[in-house]
Amino acid sequence: MNDIPAEYSDYQVIKAPSQVIAVVGRIACTGEDDLVNVHALQKQLVVHGVNENAEITGTPTVDTDDTDALIFWKKLRTYMQAYPVSESFKPILKILKS
Repeated sequence: MNDIPAEYSDYQVIKAPSQVIAVVGRIACTGEDDLVNVHALQKQLVVHGVNENAEITGTPTVDTDDTDALIFWKKLRTYMQAYPVSESFKPILKILKS
């Protein structure tokens, strides 16, 4: 989805190359007396997608059985297709290939 709704025009757009992302954040706490404030801030944090009609697919599954000698390679292929390498990791891949 390339069109960002108007209500999000003031937000920074972060594009992910896969359907799974992780959001990590920290809130500073100056001691036990500050916990009430920290908990109040945490309750206000919300993450949601821009496209409410997007299909939620979850982690891809691999059709194998426990005796399958190629299970590792099948999983690797499936996960690499679902989670492509981002541009920032391509220099590292060049080093690993050499």
